[in-house]
Amino acid sequence: MDKPQIRLEALTEKAAMLGIVEEQGYDAPFSTFTWEQWQEMQASMVQRFTRFQRAIHCKQARVALLIAQEIIATGMDLLDEASAWIGIQEEH
Repeated sequence: MDKPQIRLEALTEKAAMLGIVEEQGYDAPFSTFTWEQWQEMQASMVQRFTRFQRAIHCKQARVALLIAQEIIATGMDLLDEASAWIGIQEEH
């Protein structure tokens, strides 16, 4: 018994008619970035891990080092978010 295929557009239209709307950028639980930035960070981290693994496999130490620095920069963004939540101020 084959089920009929439902197009993605039809599902999206049906959800909209039912009042189901995905929030993008509103009421983000973060202090320092938006939902859109959070989603981009997640995708970028997965890509960086993959690129890092490939660089190590291909014995490209310099490339792996640059990717590791990108990962550290994202970690610093997360640290800034955590610091904002607990009220730690950056010293200038």
